Amino acid sequence: MTSAAEVVTERPGHPYTAAPLAAVPQPGRPLGDTGLLPADPRSPPSGGRFRTRCPLADARCSAETPARREVAPGRTAACHRRLIS
Repeated sequence: MTSAAEVVTERPGHPYTAAPLAAVPQPGRPLGDTGLLPADPRSPPSGGRFRTRCPLADARCSAETPARREVAPGRTAACHRRLIS
């Protein structure tokens, strides 16, 4: 049986979930700043709540708040992109 943690780490449903996983040091991959800006929780950004920290954010993410949708059975994400196939 696959645990919930294994499901999330093997097939993240949102880029913001994938970002910390990508930060884990890997042999042969350089370390460095991702350039993603943290958001102030008292004043969230327009559009997608995590867009300032998302490596896949684009203009649509600034303009529109994404609707929450099911990305896999029992899993939802608020993202404009289709992340899990």
